[in-house]
Amino acid sequence: MKSHSKTSDERDRPMLLIGPHLRPNHSNPGGATVSYASLLLLLAEHNIVFQSINTQMYSGALATSRNWFYVLRKYFHLIWHSDTVFINVSSNGLRYLAPFLTIITHGLAKRMIIRPFGGNYLQLYQTMNYVEKYLHRATVLRADILFLQTRELCDAFAQIATKVVHLSTSRTRPASKGREKSNSYRKRYVYVGHIKSSKGIAEILQAATELDESYTIHIYGPIVEPDLAFLRDDPDIYCGMITGDVYKVLAKYDVLILPTYYEGEGYPGVIIEAFAMGLPVISTNWKCIPEIVDQGQTGFLIEPRSAQALKEAIIQINKSNYPKMSEAAHASFLRHYDSRIVGKKMLDTIRSIP
Repeated sequence: MKSHSKTSDERDRPMLLIGPHLRPNHSNPGGATVSYASLLLLLAEHNIVFQSINTQMYSGALATSRNWFYVLRKYFHLIWHSDTVFINVSSNGLRYLAPFLTIITHGLAKRMIIRPFGGNYLQLYQTMNYVEKYLHRATVLRADILFLQTRELCDAFAQIATKVVHLSTSRTRPASKGREKSNSYRKRYVYVGHIKSSKGIAEILQAATELDESYTIHIYGPIVEPDLAFLRDDPDIYCGMITGDVYKVLAKYDVLILPTYYEGEGYPGVIIEAFAMGLPVISTNWKCIPEIVDQGQTGFLIEPRSAQALKEAIIQINKSNYPKMSEAAHASFLRHYDSRIVGKKMLDTIRSIP
């Protein structure tokens, strides 16, 4: 039986966080890493004392096993000084690391908060065998708070978890005032993200060849599939990796394109970043993306794997409808995805734990 009543001394103890730290000089970090960095910044801004264990301490050969050993060693060193553990994990960590840490944390009568990254948690759970599901229900789903990224996930786990809370992907507000020539439409389109087939790169390239020369389409990001390495020889469309502020890059464009059919898609952070800059988004009816892109208002949703549908959506945006769509995209960010709003909801929820 867990006992979580807090004394005044316990309230001053540091929260123990576990998640992926940003690597120095690392270009194009993943969405999970960016979200975790935002969490650390939020806690610091609210003067909340915490200690953080890096789940990406090592890279290269045997990185997974080395990182897990490092996390466990640090956990057993620091847990005695904390009363709340907040673990931020992707699929592998959710399946193996989180259950073990939940058993220990609750066994020590401490509070456990879990935030899975990505939108494939339900698929992961459904592929578990009977024993794995039983263990998962007895551990991860008994966490004091389970923060889930999408409403679909919340609906799926609401009846079997102790406490499910919807916590959207969020981003900080841009430091700049907004997009260059705000609300003007110049037919400038951009893709930002990992360059791999499941993100719809082939469809982007095909659509680009069928549009007239008045359109500009640029692609940014690390090339992670050898078959797409030829893009390095095409500077007219491939602009390399973003090494600085993504908002400064987005400010040069009018619309974000993300024709993804990636299995692990949740709420793509780049869509939130585009909204923050007032860029409408052309994406796909895939996973939970329809939860955040309002068809015809903040962008357009197309069927996956269709270059023709992508081309038609691009042509559908014009000087007449663009200003209203741009304003709607920015308003959506301010209402739902501003890190200050999402962060306040998260902190209020954590403080509500008995």
